[in-house]
Amino acid sequence: MSRNRSIIDLPKGILYEIQSLLTSKEWLKLMNTTKKFILWKRESIYIRLKNLYSIDYIENQSNFQEKILNIINNPNHQLCLDLLEYSQPLLLNNLNTLSNLHTLYLFCCSTISDVSCLGRVRKLFLSDCVNITDVSSLGHVHTLHLIRCTKITDVSALGNVIDLDLSYCTGIYDISALGNVPILSLAGCHHIEDFSYLGNHYQLNLSDCVHLHYVNHLRKVRHKLFLSRCYNISDVSQLGNIPILYLIGCDLIQDVSSLGNVKELYLSGCFQIRDVSALSRVRVLYLASCQKIRDFSMLGNCKVLNLCYCLQIVDVSLFKNIHTLYLSYCSNVVDVSSLVGVKVLYIKACPRISEESIVSLVKLGITIIRK
Repeated sequence: MSRNRSIIDLPKGILYEIQSLLTSKEWLKLMNTTKKFILWKRESIYIRLKNLYSIDYIENQSNFQEKILNIINNPNHQLCLDLLEYSQPLLLNNLNTLSNLHTLYLFCCSTISDVSCLGRVRKLFLSDCVNITDVSSLGHVHTLHLIRCTKITDVSALGNVIDLDLSYCTGIYDISALGNVPILSLAGCHHIEDFSYLGNHYQLNLSDCVHLHYVNHLRKVRHKLFLSRCYNISDVSQLGNIPILYLIGCDLIQDVSSLGNVKELYLSGCFQIRDVSALSRVRVLYLASCQKIRDFSMLGNCKVLNLCYCLQIVDVSLFKNIHTLYLSYCSNVVDVSSLVGVKVLYIKACPRISEESIVSLVKLGITIIRK
């Protein structure tokens, strides 16, 4: 009989992904658990500067930079280097030394402008590097985050990136090359006016895109669609087959009758919604501040229900079987003792709820959050 498989049988590529989720201390502890890992540790180095090393430590270690350069220049190493919020010129005078990295974080590095040598990095995070202009060499990077790199204007070379975040890159106008990027964020790119090229995505974020009016062509998004604070959207009738849908603050939306098949639906701040009777099958439903809704009787089967700031709610007995219930700032709720099936209850700023009804739930082991 073959032995049970364990973590030591995983391919190195998957171990590198696990590595990216651990702190350096956690990684080194794991590497010391088996002989195989101890041997592999010699060829796999993980350095994280955000927490492990302070700037004072780096400045006081004369050979620290030399050690890092020796590691980087060894082509057998897969290195994750995090320089988040590190403003000193460590390694930044010559980005060629970073070109063989697996994952590179260089947030807020205003001294960087030329990134042409980083096209072989697999995961590249350059958010808030505000002087980057030319990204034509980064088209083969797997994961590329360029949040708030406002001087970027041409993204025509990035159509093959798998995970592309261009949020708040306000210099972008033309996105015609990005129609097939699986995971794409253009949140806050308020100069984009033509969204017709989009739709063939696994996940798409267009929140805060003020020129977005019509969304029917986005119905093919396969998993998650963010349209929060797209204030000109009114018709969402074609989006009912998207599993996770964010429409927070879209206050022109009135009709949500076609969204009953959505698994997670976020409608907080959609002030014009009156009828939610079609949403009985939605598992996670956020209706905070939707104060025109009068009938909640169809929502008792939700797993998570957010009704914060719904001042019209008085009787909460309909919600007794919901796993996580948000009632904060529902100032007219008086009695919650009927919520015996709830597991987690949020009741911040609900001054009229009697202490007796709260105590009765606590005795049942229900978690009450009041702050």
